[in-house]
Amino acid sequence: MRLNILKIHLGRAGRVVVSAALLLAVAAYLFRTGVVEVPAGLGFSHVLIAVVFLFANALLAGWRLSVLARLEGHPLALRTALEANAAGAALSQVMINFLGQAAGRVAIMRRANIPADVTITISVIERLTATAVLTSAAVVAAFFLFGKISFGQGAEIDYLLEAGFGLTVSTLFAGVFVYRGLLLDVARQLDFGKIGAGFLAIAGISLVVHGAMLSAYLTLAWAFAEDAALIDLVTACLIVMFAASLPISFGGWGVRELSAAAVLPFVGLTVTQGVFVALLVGVGSLIVQLPIWLAVSNRAQKDSVAAPVPEDRSRTVGQTGHAYSSWLGLFVPVLASIAIFFNVHLPTTGGDLNINLADPLAIVGGALSVAYWLERGALPRWRVPALNTLTVLALAVLVLAAIIGFVDFGFSVWAFRNRLGGWLLLLAYAATGALMVLNLGDDGRRMLLKGFVVGLTAIAVLAVGQLTYGLLGLTFFGEATPRNLEGFSQNTNAFTFLLAGGICAIIALLRAEDSRSKQRIWVLAAAVLGTALVLTGSRAGWGTLALVCLAALLIDRHLIKPVLKAVTAGAALVLLVAYMPTIDFAGGETAGSKTGITTNVFELQNNPDSNTVADTERWVSINGGLRLWQENPIFGAGLGAYFEETKQAGKPLVTHNTLVWLLAETGLFGFLAFFAAGLTILWAMMRRLRDPTDVGATTIFLFLLAFASMSMVHELLYQRVLWFVLGVCLASVPARRIEPPSDKVEIH
Repeated sequence: MRLNILKIHLGRAGRVVVSAALLLAVAAYLFRTGVVEVPAGLGFSHVLIAVVFLFANALLAGWRLSVLARLEGHPLALRTALEANAAGAALSQVMINFLGQAAGRVAIMRRANIPADVTITISVIERLTATAVLTSAAVVAAFFLFGKISFGQGAEIDYLLEAGFGLTVSTLFAGVFVYRGLLLDVARQLDFGKIGAGFLAIAGISLVVHGAMLSAYLTLAWAFAEDAALIDLVTACLIVMFAASLPISFGGWGVRELSAAAVLPFVGLTVTQGVFVALLVGVGSLIVQLPIWLAVSNRAQKDSVAAPVPEDRSRTVGQTGHAYSSWLGLFVPVLASIAIFFNVHLPTTGGDLNINLADPLAIVGGALSVAYWLERGALPRWRVPALNTLTVLALAVLVLAAIIGFVDFGFSVWAFRNRLGGWLLLLAYAATGALMVLNLGDDGRRMLLKGFVVGLTAIAVLAVGQLTYGLLGLTFFGEATPRNLEGFSQNTNAFTFLLAGGICAIIALLRAEDSRSKQRIWVLAAAVLGTALVLTGSRAGWGTLALVCLAALLIDRHLIKPVLKAVTAGAALVLLVAYMPTIDFAGGETAGSKTGITTNVFELQNNPDSNTVADTERWVSINGGLRLWQENPIFGAGLGAYFEETKQAGKPLVTHNTLVWLLAETGLFGFLAFFAAGLTILWAMMRRLRDPTDVGATTIFLFLLAFASMSMVHELLYQRVLWFVLGVCLASVPARRIEPPSDKVEIH
């Protein structure tokens, strides 16, 4: 009996005490014996106090999750919330932050009869609210330290201003002309009073949660910089916390340490001390979850049966009070269709990381799509047979190539983060595009393609307008000089591919449109996108544009007139902009006399030296890829092989040909797997081209032709827009889809 009583007590509070005591004992031993070399100034008492604050942070975060679940109409016991939060924290160490957090929480909260999509929605609301609080604090901190911490060069600030302006304009265009009905429907259905009250409650709790984390940072940082002003330490630590919260890493690792090394030295710490503070916070945040999990988990009383899924899924959506799950499934793909135009480069320990503003949205959309299919116990359904099998096969190819590369030349950040991890992100983009079809069916497919085209047209207008202003000696932001257009993609070829995708979608919408007036609008949009594409100066883009136009004429003879009109209008716009410097406006003075430009834009863009270098690098990379394939014909040289080889030579390069890249790094086996998938999709869509109203089939058929054309001289398989559009166009309309609360969504 005594043993049983002892066992019961240890099964609850006793396990916390034992775990905490053991962890502290191990930490004390490591510090005092010198096994862990600690920078001078940091004592064990500082670490102990920081652990207490981290423990409080974890408890408060669990409480926040419980409160938010209750606000959403799903009572959640604090014990279960703490367990779910601990599981999410653990999985976020091996998966991208939000994905790991959501997966861990879904596994635990299903026992409380909370569906997976509701759990994901709760996590999104929590993340958005917490990010808003932390971002506001970080912005104030950054302005306070202005002059102590550099915000970048003038060109970087100009780009941020331009991107902010472009995001605003494209959002307004798409919102007014395409998504207006959807937005009005949301405004009629949501109770903004309850939403505001809930936001304030969660924001207040988040403020306390961040305060506990900030206290842990301050305790450790102050040990190294006792003479530093408290306000300086607070502001610097807030910036580090903000950087660590960005969803671009596993559990914040790498980003947290890099930002600490960059920021904390400005307030008196050395680089080593800053990194050590970040490491202690990261390790401590994970360790404190162990005693919490041991305290709240009770496997003997857990219900191992998953919550039943109602037949009428819309009824479950309605039970959330605000129907956030349904609306989140609509808004995530809508916002992604606009944010996908904007790229930024963020520094990480492995080099600059290319981040798209739609990446966080794709992660959320992918999680929601997975939750949708899991709740129904079915695999995703597509308009192409065996697409799930082909997707798994492609993933297996990349995993095998990564293993081969790891065995051959060791761990490669490029291979595992950019290629293998990037592939999972691409699948999330496809799932995000499919999410709109799961909600609204074919109407959602058409709406999303329209929003994508309208938003891209706004970006193209801004890009061409800025070039024109530069030719006239005027500017939007900073100093504009005539150059190849790149929009906000920060890469000419990526912007060209975006424009090609937009033109493909316009052709599909033209085929399906009966109204003459609306056809004229699409013709004008096609002319604008074509103008921007030509002005990018991409020779591959020019050839692709011609191929797409020719294919459109072969698909449907009724497209001859609108395509010719678009080509004519686009050519006129191109000539007007290109020869703007040579136009004599009045008094014998040309537009270029003010700027010193006396020739047309094409001659300015045609720099023989830079073109020769680009062509040389392209052919060197293609030849290098072919050499690797000859040496490893069946399974390839391994993922990242060519990049790592050229990196060791002093100039890292990627293979500028998708076909050659697949052959070089995945071998004939990998190439055939991807080729079979592409051919299957192309054939399935070709069979649907007879229906002019099938905008998805026409868009994908033309877009794959554009991809095949441009990928002969560029590596485009990892372009996010390709996979987003694939998801939109290939998703199968479910027999019973999630209906929005209103009876009808107005489609414009």
